[in-house]
Amino acid sequence: MIGAVKVDTKRIDKPKSARLGTAALFLVAGLLASCRERVPLITIQQLEQRQPFNAVVLKVDDFPDVPSGPLVIVYVQDGRGDKFGLLGEGNNDFRKFAKTLFVKRSYEFPKMWLDYKSQTTKTGREIFQRLAAADKAYRTNDALNAKLALINHRADLQKWRAANVTGIDYDFCLATTFGRLFVLGEYLKDQELAAAAYQQSTQYFNAVRKATRQPTREYSTESIRDLIARWDATDHVEWRAEAARKIAQ
Repeated sequence: MIGAVKVDTKRIDKPKSARLGTAALFLVAGLLASCRERVPLITIQQLEQRQPFNAVVLKVDDFPDVPSGPLVIVYVQDGRGDKFGLLGEGNNDFRKFAKTLFVKRSYEFPKMWLDYKSQTTKTGREIFQRLAAADKAYRTNDALNAKLALINHRADLQKWRAANVTGIDYDFCLATTFGRLFVLGEYLKDQELAAAAYQQSTQYFNAVRKATRQPTREYSTESIRDLIARWDATDHVEWRAEAARKIAQ
């Protein structure tokens, strides 16, 4: 039985430091509206003490400006169909964690949260700095050096997975890495690389679908190109800009 807790609206409405302003009142009204779904809420402490369970994220409600401290509710549905909310009240780490979750994706709790907490260690920080550096190297280099950066990143991911380093979505990271290698292989006219990377990317994209309880699908080369193009479009990619300049000449 899930231990339900109530949001202490009195404490939120009347913080010790000051009375709520108009903007804060609107935030509280939004919070109370979100609670009309009448799902039970469990605190971070209760979550950490629960037995492992898988649940799909339904939505995330974030209230950063509540005067009593940041508040976030992650609504989930477990394998039995039960819906409940994970309540992070006054905890910035849990709020940051909530932003890493994808709606409609299944996660194992409390493991996912505990792994995220562990990332505050030196090793965890170093790994995530390397993840960010790998993405930057791909985006800021010419095609040949971007390819080398991806090959090195692929090796790191496979090494970390073999060493059971937790807190990384390996299937998604490898799907995008191989997808990027596929489009780069095509651009560089390296057909052997393109063919091998395409097969690997479809394998890992389907692993992501399985993790989110979606049926596997046949990915065409065009669909992989489109997925990677949309992912790359979130920021500048130098080799793509270089290719566009060549076409324009």
